[in-house]
Amino acid sequence: MLDDTFDMHATLEEGQKLNEAIQRWDESAIPLLPEYLKKYFIRMMNTFREFNDELKQDHKYRVESEWFHSSYIPTFEDHVKCSIISAGTPMLFVGSLVGMGEEATKEAFEWAIGCTDAVKACGEVTRFMDDLASFKHGKNKLDVASSVESYINQYHVTDEVAIATLENLVENAWKTTNQARFDRRALLPLVNRVASITKSMTLLFHDRMDLYTFSRGNKDRIHQQFVQPIPL
Repeated sequence: MLDDTFDMHATLEEGQKLNEAIQRWDESAIPLLPEYLKKYFIRMMNTFREFNDELKQDHKYRVESEWFHSSYIPTFEDHVKCSIISAGTPMLFVGSLVGMGEEATKEAFEWAIGCTDAVKACGEVTRFMDDLASFKHGKNKLDVASSVESYINQYHVTDEVAIATLENLVENAWKTTNQARFDRRALLPLVNRVASITKSMTLLFHDRMDLYTFSRGNKDRIHQQFVQPIPL
């Protein structure tokens, strides 16, 4: 919801106000927001409080819209630096650690929040596969320029060259994820969890399909997994 609010629904001014409210992280920021965002902000804060309440006491331990509104196409490097975070998977992974018990140590959260190796690679796979699928289906007029378009604009290459480059970057990200299994042995259960999140992106965007936006395509898969699973 946060991703789509910034990318599709909020005006630039509303997005800036929502960002300010999140930075404050306090009810005093609610009057800053337009009416339709007030309930969302309150619910978001309450959700994180619910996470916090589940933790033991000793376990208690955020641009793109501006590019769109100014019709600016960033460099490929700037795009990637920002958009792998806005893709949402690094934040999703941090949130997924909350229920992992003793494995979710302070070191684990610091690694996840730092967005390095496997966590960064998860954001790269998500962003590049999403943008490749979107490029295939055509750009939504409300979307900021994709990483594919940034690469084409910066390096003056054909669509085919840009697509091949991003596909290679997806492969490199997977190599980074696999290497992390060896380099982060002490955090292996967490590395495996972020790898699982990364694999779920391949289900959504495999063969440049976009089953995130056009989610009806997931119906049969969900039915097979949860309604008629194969007995083990």
